[in-house]
Amino acid sequence: MSSSYKNVVKSSLLLSFLLIITGCGGVSPEVQKQEVIKRTSDTEKAYVSFFRQVYVGGLYSPRIVEFNPSTKELKLITEGMGSGDKIIVPLNEGIHYFYITHFENDDMIKVNVKKNHIYYIEAQVGMGLLASPRFYFNPFKQTTYQNIKKSVGKKCSNDILQKYSLELDEESSPSYSKSKQYNGYGLSVECTDNIISQVNMSNIYLIQNNNLVDISRKDVNEYAKTQKDKVEIFEDYSEWTDEQIKSNEVKPKDGFILSEQFELINLQ
Repeated sequence: MSSSYKNVVKSSLLLSFLLIITGCGGVSPEVQKQEVIKRTSDTEKAYVSFFRQVYVGGLYSPRIVEFNPSTKELKLITEGMGSGDKIIVPLNEGIHYFYITHFENDDMIKVNVKKNHIYYIEAQVGMGLLASPRFYFNPFKQTTYQNIKKSVGKKCSNDILQKYSLELDEESSPSYSKSKQYNGYGLSVECTDNIISQVNMSNIYLIQNNNLVDISRKDVNEYAKTQKDKVEIFEDYSEWTDEQIKSNEVKPKDGFILSEQFELINLQ
């Protein structure tokens, strides 16, 4: 029996075993927790989780680059952020700048991170000119989560639903039920008898499926030599106004403490 065939058999047996102990419906909370710990083990680092949801623009994959306005250094994060992709980037504490581009569309974001925290930034897609997708950064902030948590026990009003762009999940909210489920960007909210009874972060933030970025990989080194986005990035940066920077800037307080963020996520 060849070694490659043995490896396939071992992998199949391991997969079967995991399905048995966790159930076909998903991974157990304890396994998820261990995966989170494995990917964010260095508490002297901060982490940014870039992700894309699975929907419009699935055929397009934008490039994400970290850039330094002072040294003009560029660092490739990913050559293609595909639909449903999730990646975690370990960072030193302090200010970082990121750039996302696809064809003629691009966006930038300033991120000021604190060690032992994780920050969530969606590579969100909208439709641009000529029906081509436009990608932009959309951070989900801990401050947003804490603000809506304060609404628990209050009326499930249209004002709150609109403020957080929450829409009724019809599949989880049959007409005969007193409980209604609303989902929005980064949030899952349950209302019972028209009162907000529960608020959770969306399952899109489960990071056991994230890939930890390896900055020593081959394509990163090749990109560092070509610097193909350099002119465009720093031309755009020179035109980036204070108002644009502040509109989606991520501050230290916007992150989630690593030891706590697991408990914030709705694992059901």
